[in-house]
Amino acid sequence: MSNKSKISGSDIARYVLEFVILFVAVYLAFLLTDYQEELREREVRVKYYESLILEFGLLLQHLDNEAFKLEGHLKIIEVIENGKRPFIPISDMNFPFLGGVVDAAFEGRYFEALDRGILRNIVSGR
Repeated sequence: MSNKSKISGSDIARYVLEFVILFVAVYLAFLLTDYQEELREREVRVKYYESLILEFGLLLQHLDNEAFKLEGHLKIIEVIENGKRPFIPISDMNFPFLGGVVDAAFEGRYFEALDRGILRNIVSGR
């Protein structure tokens, strides 16, 4: 036999060391990819939370406006209960609300989130 066909112990050690280095490199690449994916998901979550906070802020403003109107209506009811005939202003029975649910459903194409009641309100303008 010639020397070329024999594999020495140092060659085996070198091959094992190369395999270990390659394995560690691939494993670290997977870890880095998972970490980058987690960072992207975290950014998306933060954007959704910011959007939700904004939506709740708009809802709070809307409810404050409705509470102000309701106080006026309650005063009129109190006057009526006292037996007087007050001037009753025309109120906006059709009140618009910037519906984030509807916007999100249309922008994200999640139409199954819209039930018949919401669609009926959209069509009728309420």
